Amino acid sequence: MSIIVKCNCCSSEIKVYQKAYDKSKSKHFYCNHSCRARVTNKGRVPTVQQRNKTRESLAKSKPRKLHVCTFCNKPFDTKRWGKKTCSHKCFIERCKITGKQGGIKSVRSPFTRRGRSRNEVFFYKKILDYFPNALHNKRMFGEYDADVIIEELKIAIHWNGPIHYRNIFGEELFINIQKRDQLRYEAIIRHGYTNYIIDDSNNRGFSKSKVLEEVDKFLSKIAPVGN
Repeated sequence: MSIIVKCNCCSSEIKVYQKAYDKSKSKHFYCNHSCRARVTNKGRVPTVQQRNKTRESLAKSKPRKLHVCTFCNKPFDTKRWGKKTCSHKCFIERCKITGKQGGIKSVRSPFTRRGRSRNEVFFYKKILDYFPNALHNKRMFGEYDADVIIEELKIAIHWNGPIHYRNIFGEELFINIQKRDQLRYEAIIRHGYTNYIIDDSNNRGFSKSKVLEEVDKFLSKIAPVGN
């Protein structure tokens, strides 16, 4: 059996069970969680003294550290975790420079920070079936890495998507990517490794057949080396 009562916040009519109504001491009922929170939080607003006391205790227990801008080398204070620059202007200038330099710094740039594609991840998993000690995205060529590295064959595999072949995010970024790729290939050769480039410029999403085809193609090319 249920009875009709009014919400203690918005006064809208709601149904509650007779047993719940009899059991309640306050006889306060709410139509949803928002109304309940709106009423219960009225008495939880801290005073100015409470806020100041909390601020002082946090300053003692967790003192804020000064950071140094990676572009202009000026110290700055921030609440944001992982912030590298003191201003948006320095942030933009740093992105331009790191995009041109390539390597470990350019990977941190927001214009080039992109996750591994599903095709690349699946390709690496299939390579592990044949080379269990294969590595992925390990920086072992100075400041540069490769998508898949097979140390026993001295081969560095690059799964290059459309961004490596076409102007997608701007002419300047496209030129920087090409320069960075060339520097990476040269660094890998200097370390005694061979570059193996997979062209995935027509990527339209995950393609299992494309990955398996590239795996078979790679195995057929390195078969004489393995033997």
